[in-house]
Amino acid sequence: MHPLELAARIDTRWLLVVLLAAVDLWSVALVFRARASRKEKLLWSAVIVACPIIGCIIWFVLGPKPTIAGGGGAPDGSWPRKEDVGG
Repeated sequence: MHPLELAARIDTRWLLVVLLAAVDLWSVALVFRARASRKEKLLWSAVIVACPIIGCIIWFVLGPKPTIAGGGGAPDGSWPRKEDVGG
């Protein structure tokens, strides 16, 4: 089968659904990595699942940021300041 024929047979709606599901799963995973209370995490997850596109956008703009695993950041998760590093 020619690649163009195969591309024509694939329904683009399914590709969009799979892409949206992947972004939603990624967003929910980031929610549970964030430093927030369990109640806030469940609420953010519900918003993302109930309103996939708008929920993800709102989460990335307003939601608590994920913690940096093993990073050299400050205790609050922000980047270290010069004064904190000692230089």
